[in-house]
Amino acid sequence: MIDPTLLMSLFAKRTKDALVKATHQATVYGQGGNPAMDDIIRCYIENMRDTNSPRYMTFTEYRRNHTKDDVLSCSAIMLEYPYSKRQQLEQAIARLAYPTYQIDTQSDFTAKAEARIVVAFPLAQAIKDPRHYTRAASLLWDEIGIDATTDGCVSATFLFAPYIINPRVIFRNADEPLLDAKLYIEFNEGHLVYAREEQKAPEMIVTDDGLFAFAAR
Repeated sequence: MIDPTLLMSLFAKRTKDALVKATHQATVYGQGGNPAMDDIIRCYIENMRDTNSPRYMTFTEYRRNHTKDDVLSCSAIMLEYPYSKRQQLEQAIARLAYPTYQIDTQSDFTAKAEARIVVAFPLAQAIKDPRHYTRAASLLWDEIGIDATTDGCVSATFLFAPYIINPRVIFRNADEPLLDAKLYIEFNEGHLVYAREEQKAPEMIVTDDGLFAFAAR
């Protein structure tokens, strides 16, 4: 069984000028006696609660700032949904049969934050190109079939806010093969889905690289 290394970055805010506050590496399964990534995530969130220092989290590695140009690699794909979609989401995860992290989240760290849930797909190999991340995330969003994701969550620069009061991190489908984004994209070549990126784009116009299709104005 392969046990790829994942990287978790933490930020104090979501703005583009935000600097990485901390990073931590861990493998998916924790082979060799080291903590597995789900344990690391849980410990980080518990520390945020105990020290009253909430941080936004991501499986994307950055040089310095929270910008697309600073993205170095993405080791897991994250999609976020309203917590009301939890049962549907768990059924979809079981159907897809990839290992996933299910993490309770919130829209932000205010008292009026909305309850949400992130499903993160750890990757067999990290993605270096943010466009390929968005393509794989868009395909997963389409395959899951729940049209209620958080705006921007198919972007490589997406950050999520963990629910720190009562942390809940579940690792599902641990015995299934890890998602290989490169093979997944190749297998779905020609399957056009709406690219839910942060910016609006111009009925089915395909980009030059063949990765995305947009509804024409």
